[in-house]
Amino acid sequence: RITRSSSYIVQELEARRAWDDTMAYHYSKLAEHGLATLNTSAYDNLRSVGFDLISNDSIRIALTSLHGITYNRFVQFERELAADNQSMVITPVFLKRIRMTGPWNRAEPIDLDRLYDDIEFIEMARWKATTMGFLAQLYEGAIISTSDLMRMIEQELDKKE
Repeated sequence: RITRSSSYIVQELEARRAWDDTMAYHYSKLAEHGLATLNTSAYDNLRSVGFDLISNDSIRIALTSLHGITYNRFVQFERELAADNQSMVITPVFLKRIRMTGPWNRAEPIDLDRLYDDIEFIEMARWKATTMGFLAQLYEGAIISTSDLMRMIEQELDKKE
C-alpha cells in the first residue's frame, strides 16, 4: 500500500493533477513504514534443543537459512533503512509540507501548488516508493521460502506416516 501510494503521489504531482479527496489516503501513507513482527519461538526452542533432531539435511539447511539469512535480511533492512529513512529523511520533508487531517488515514498538502515543483518532496516520495517496494520484495521472498520449507516438512512427515 505504501509503495503504491507513494508512486501514485509522484505520478499525480508530475502530471500536475488537481486535488482529489481520495488523494488524502495516499498522502497519509507517506507517514507509515512497515515493520514485521516475527514469531520465532518454535525455531528458538528447536535451536535450544538442537538441530540434530531434524534428520533431513535439506530441511535443516533450509530452516537455518530461512531464519539466519532471509528473516534477518529484511529485519535488518527494516531497522536500518525503512525506520531510519522514515525518521531522518521522510518525516522532516513530510512535516514541512503535509498536514495530517485524520487519524493516520488522511493527509493533505499545505500548499499543493508548491508541491508540483518541489523536487525534494517528489524525490522523497519516489525514494519512499523504492525502499518500501524493495522491502515488499523481501517479504514476498520470505513468504515463498517459508512456504517451500513447510512443503518440505509436510512431505517428510508424510513419508514417516
